[in-house]
Amino acid sequence: MSGRLIYVRLQRDRHQIDLWLFTPLPSGDEPIELLVRWSGQRWQAELNFRKVKTQLKLDVLPLGTAAMARKGF
Repeated sequence: MSGRLIYVRLQRDRHQIDLWLFTPLPSGDEPIELLVRWSGQRWQAELNFRKVKTQLKLDVLPLGTAAMARKGF
């Protein structure tokens, strides 16, 4: 997959965060600030999905083998 790797150092309160983002978008299509904001929003969505799956006990699938996973349960 082609794309570009973006490095940004963010300042949050007294902490610095080194952020590496990969995007398949060609250089110049979107401002880096927008890509960083989208990445933060996606991260929050992923955390929310993880929380919901854990609460519903969907974080671990009761499968014994990879073949069972491919077949479905």
